[in-house]
Amino acid sequence: MQQLTESILNAVKPANCICFDAEFARGMEMLELSIVDMRGHTMYQQRFKPRRYRTWDSDIHHITPAMVATAPSFAACRRRIQAIIDNCSYIVGFAVRENDISKMKRQYVQGLDSKQVLELRDWFWVCHGRHHGLDYLQGISLKLCCEQLGMEHDDGKAHSAAYDAAVTLECFKLLFDRFISIYGNGRKYLSFADVVTHFHSIFKKYKYEYDLERAAGYCAIVRAGDEFLLKATREKPDACEQTIACIAVYDRKKALMRLSEKFTGTTRCRSFFFRKLTDTRLAYFRKLEKA
Repeated sequence: MQQLTESILNAVKPANCICFDAEFARGMEMLELSIVDMRGHTMYQQRFKPRRYRTWDSDIHHITPAMVATAPSFAACRRRIQAIIDNCSYIVGFAVRENDISKMKRQYVQGLDSKQVLELRDWFWVCHGRHHGLDYLQGISLKLCCEQLGMEHDDGKAHSAAYDAAVTLECFKLLFDRFISIYGNGRKYLSFADVVTHFHSIFKKYKYEYDLERAAGYCAIVRAGDEFLLKATREKPDACEQTIACIAVYDRKKALMRLSEKFTGTTRCRSFFFRKLTDTRLAYFRKLEKA
């Protein structure tokens, strides 16, 4: 790790940037929570007895109902957890916004929306994944991040909240350093916040390009018996006798919404059937090409 990275990370107050991971019963109620600070020190580690569920699949996290039978409820521990959240400005995690944070909000932890979320998957994709042809939304796991970054990953310890939080933090630090190496030439970072702000601007640009690429595709009108099917595909569909027209579009979803309004009077974002294909409708369809 380069000297600049170390100085920036060391300047961060440990409790101001936390990393956490949680395990859940049936993907809903929290079973275990581990929080570490920027130095990797454990700030909080606890298992909980779910209020609602009494049975769940423990194959992934190996936490059985018997193991939490005498554990406190999350509600009983919430005040201490809230104090840690209140004292931080940054939260690091893997898929933390859509999983851990959303579930904590359901269990009445406050103030999470005001924190800057440093999503490991985003940093991995910007600093490594996109350069190696990895899809942002497909198949990126914490294990894959470790393997791709040359870090050891212990499958036997994986999905323990404490282990996953510690590994996530180490991956983040490595990617933080890599980001500075790749994108920091000619820039003078004065603080952790400077790097994070720059990262978000880079990620926003690449994510916009990614979304445009994924949104583009084709719309086709296909005869389906006495009706017509208007479908959208990412790849150009093979021509067949039933295909009446096919156009390339920048955004498949928006194209379907416009066409469904015109052809059926309702707004849909998926393939749909309609009964009449008039010359006016066909002309409207063809005008949408790359519109």
